Amino acid sequence: MFFTIIIPTYNNLSLLKLALSSCQRQRFSDFEVIITDDSTNEVIEEYVSHLHLPWLKYHRNQLSLGAINNWNHGLTLAKGDHIIVLHHDESMASDDFLTRVSAAFLPQVDVVVSNVSVDGRRQKWWLHHVLSPLLLHFPTTLFACNFIGPTACLCFKKEQMQLFNPSLCWAVDYEWYYRMLQTSHVRYLRTNYIRSHHGHKGQISQTIDIQKVRQSDNETLRKMYASHLRIRLFIFIGKAIRKFL
Repeated sequence: MFFTIIIPTYNNLSLLKLALSSCQRQRFSDFEVIITDDSTNEVIEEYVSHLHLPWLKYHRNQLSLGAINNWNHGLTLAKGDHIIVLHHDESMASDDFLTRVSAAFLPQVDVVVSNVSVDGRRQKWWLHHVLSPLLLHFPTTLFACNFIGPTACLCFKKEQMQLFNPSLCWAVDYEWYYRMLQTSHVRYLRTNYIRSHHGHKGQISQTIDIQKVRQSDNETLRKMYASHLRIRLFIFIGKAIRKFL
């Protein structure tokens, strides 16, 4: 088993260092890391040029691709048979993260989903731990609530790979999960964690009007899945839930 870990990055060297450090600490050694850099400056390029890590590959975009196309660019470069998209504000919480994921890939498993902690705080809501492994088998429920978390929580076989939809913004993650999971056998690792870092400068949710973007995405999704009544129902349910939260 050989992993490709894709790290799309943009103008934040300190977070990239955390993501890279979590890769470097892994006991499992059969992996490559691909950095796709969409930065407006050369800070990250200069830093990476002084690293001598045989598993690290760096790609600087000559013209800005934008966030989602930069993610897709990384996917097209992957050589591994198992892939993780680790954004620069995410990191693997333990040095045996890849070891655990590798062991979880039984012959019939296509996707392994890990848990998430936000700024080091792990989810303590017991219902989350009960429902998440069940809801993964009903991926249309993602259109009501993204119960998975960030993209790095998913590790998938290369043959299951889907590209992100650049016409979406807020919904881009969970719509991608839906397409991945609807044709996959999935396994959930409750005690394996991705650490997500929130509130930093440049975080997408800090730079957009979430309500307007979510409304625009829902309109796009309803057009994309016009004949899929269940998806349209869960979009409506998600909207109703947010009104009462």
